[in-house]
Amino acid sequence: MEYNYCVVLLSVLALHFQQNWIVSAFTCSSKDLPDVRHGSFVCDELANICTLQCKYGYYPSSATEISCTNKQYLTGRDAWKREFICTECNQPTTFSVSWGNTEYLFVKKDHTWNDAYKMCQLRDTSAQLASIESKEENEFIQTILYQCINESHVWIGLNDISTEGNWKWSSTSANFFNWGRADPTVYEPDGGKNENCVVMSRSTGKWHDVACEWLRFSVCKRKLHSTRIRGKLL
Repeated sequence: MEYNYCVVLLSVLALHFQQNWIVSAFTCSSKDLPDVRHGSFVCDELANICTLQCKYGYYPSSATEISCTNKQYLTGRDAWKREFICTECNQPTTFSVSWGNTEYLFVKKDHTWNDAYKMCQLRDTSAQLASIESKEENEFIQTILYQCINESHVWIGLNDISTEGNWKWSSTSANFFNWGRADPTVYEPDGGKNENCVVMSRSTGKWHDVACEWLRFSVCKRKLHSTRIRGKLL
């Protein structure tokens, strides 16, 4: 793992009152940012935001954005400093990717939905096919898929196997959805009783109901164990 630090010097007025720096306007620009091993910054100068983009085979495992309108400061310094890391995608033999208090296992082997569910539990009895509970979590998983998984769609835990139209996760109810479209005029879910399981699109992060007998890669999820940090045993 490579550690890189972005330090952006700011134009600071000579006024230091009640421990608050008064900072002039600053525009994010990629020329002001250091090289990040296996990645680079793409900047939107109109929005004053620069975003870390890792090359294929690596994913951002730390900060991803520099916002010049929401700066953070080192105490007593006119600089902005944060860590930016592109981590190499690992062969998915362990729960090696973490987000918040959860860990993920990306299984690069084709299974039906039911077999994928069983595979998650074989790896860890507390694991399930991934439930996705927010837009932010969905974007995180889609980033890993896009950077690390060469498969158009992967299984997640959403299904309506028990009751048609009652979509739920492997073991809990669902409150967040990110359905895509089957075509420009038809919204998912659209498969009725013939399509009771759900995949996520690698390219868009949108969800599609499909037949549970499809063969696809999958994403397993479990709660982060208190004895682990970022999926590694202490």
